[in-house]
Amino acid sequence: MSQNDIIIRTHYKSPHRMHIDSDIPTPSSEPINQFAPQLITLLDTSDLSSMLSYCVTQEFTANCRKISQNCYSTALFTINFATSPIHAENIFITLHYKKEIISLLLETTPIKANHLRSILDYIEQEQLTAENRNHCMKLSKKIHREKTIQPTVNLNGSAFFSQSPSDAIFCRHLSLQYALDSLRNGKGKVNLIKHYSSVESIQQHVPLVRDAEFRALLRHPPAGSRVIASKDFGFALDIFFCRMMANNVSHMSAILYIDNHTLSVRLRIKQSAYGQLNYVVSVYDPNDTNVAVRGTHRTARGFLSLDKFISSGPDAQTWADRYVRNCAIAILPLLPEGVPGAIFTGIATRMPFAPIHPSAMLLIMATGQTQQLITLFRQLPILPEKEIIEIITAQNSIGTPALFLAMMNGHTDNVKIFMQEIQSLVDNHIIHEDNLVKLLQTKSANETPGLYISMLYGFDEIIDIFLNALTTPIAQELLNKKLVMSILAMKIHDGEPGLYAAMENNHPLCVTRFLSKINGIAFKYKLSKANIMDLLKGATAQGTPALYIAMSKGNEDVVLSYISTLGAFAKKHSFSQHQLFTLLAAKNHDNMSAVHIAIHHNHYKTVETYYAAINVISQSMSFSADELKTYL
Repeated sequence: MSQNDIIIRTHYKSPHRMHIDSDIPTPSSEPINQFAPQLITLLDTSDLSSMLSYCVTQEFTANCRKISQNCYSTALFTINFATSPIHAENIFITLHYKKEIISLLLETTPIKANHLRSILDYIEQEQLTAENRNHCMKLSKKIHREKTIQPTVNLNGSAFFSQSPSDAIFCRHLSLQYALDSLRNGKGKVNLIKHYSSVESIQQHVPLVRDAEFRALLRHPPAGSRVIASKDFGFALDIFFCRMMANNVSHMSAILYIDNHTLSVRLRIKQSAYGQLNYVVSVYDPNDTNVAVRGTHRTARGFLSLDKFISSGPDAQTWADRYVRNCAIAILPLLPEGVPGAIFTGIATRMPFAPIHPSAMLLIMATGQTQQLITLFRQLPILPEKEIIEIITAQNSIGTPALFLAMMNGHTDNVKIFMQEIQSLVDNHIIHEDNLVKLLQTKSANETPGLYISMLYGFDEIIDIFLNALTTPIAQELLNKKLVMSILAMKIHDGEPGLYAAMENNHPLCVTRFLSKINGIAFKYKLSKANIMDLLKGATAQGTPALYIAMSKGNEDVVLSYISTLGAFAKKHSFSQHQLFTLLAAKNHDNMSAVHIAIHHNHYKTVETYYAAINVISQSMSFSADELKTYL
């Protein structure tokens, strides 16, 4: 092999042979040198979508045209495919850089070469389609606001639920209500003037149940949900319109989740008196509460990027510049009653791909798009470390991290993949280990730990996954004892620990998994009994223990799991009788014990469970119920 031939081994398995032929020096800043290692990594990715999601953003594909069966021309390169003269079973790909006398020769397998051909064919077709769309725009109606007799108002957050006057009605509630209104109307229309023009009309129209419904929508995204680039909004609409036509569906809605804001879109297919089909799209932004921006075209492919539908107001345009243009959006489609979600089966394979951007990571984690998360992580190794860190530590505009959103919305698979991939990036020296340590301390803008929110909502598998992720950093001594105690305490800004939240809300599996994990961690770090007692007590800043609040609520399941696990702790760490009885008594700051507060609230079944559990551990710990009574 000559000195000019190199084997580049990528993050994946297969090597490729590459040769750069040049009559002049080629500085590293030249596109051919910048693109060479990235192209090899992409060819080594078996998933066509991974290649495509990267390539469509690159300059080298601009003005892509197929010249012949084996030749393509773009703005920067001429790309040729030929049988390898060295290994007849392989393909030679030659990239001629048009600006200089430089060529890149790449020998690879026919499968990999066909991947690249498919991408170039797709990009050529999309660019031709875009030209047709621009032509159609000239023939179609202009995008405009839907008619209203009142001035535009912003009532986002100004109204409150009539069933809960302390809870405001925000964009997520208004958007979901708009989407449901559209679905329930036979023609997909929404009466904005009647229901969205005043605080009073909104309070009468939007029920409290919309809050729980929206959270459920994020936790269990409907079929067809996808994170895409905002510039590909029109392409996604085209796919939805095609499925609607194929299944005789005249209208549908979708939630658009962007950064920390929620919009809604409704799609309608109308037929004129002359039989002409019109495709109608209305985008509703709750910041313009009583209007929607509508566009009508004679072709389903007549729509372009989402920012074309954003209000023309200066505030809206500033927001769009920062969070819409060149960023990602999540689409969560909703169908009329009786229309099965199965009509969107396989739609993900046709949808545009998410950009390699922090906003994509944020929305993929928030909406639980697991396959998209895998694809995104496959592409990270080709990026500079700074860009990788920006993506994995992505936050929305109010400072909520992507990992926190996945933990809050119960996306177990996403949390698992995220933690595994971050550890892999550290192990392969692609990012520094300090980034892993920071992610293990993931908190929201108001200092709520991700572990706390999972304990609060009862996501026991996420608790297990996250605490398992501590194993390697602990073994590598990346975490000191103080940091470990802080992570395990899971305290929010007012001092309430995660264990307290889980027991107050009766999540026994969370309690069992948490206590089982800290048992091993306590042994590894040789935590003092005082440290262990603090974790097991799970007391608030006012001194109210976790067991106390569980007994006061009558949460017998979590009481049983806590006391049962407590016995194993006491035995393994040689608790004294005084220490064990202090935990079991669980007295608050007024010196009232847990069992007395349960009796006070008539939770007699919980009291029975409490004593039955104590009776079981007393046999192995050699103490009697009478001895415990002196502490109660």
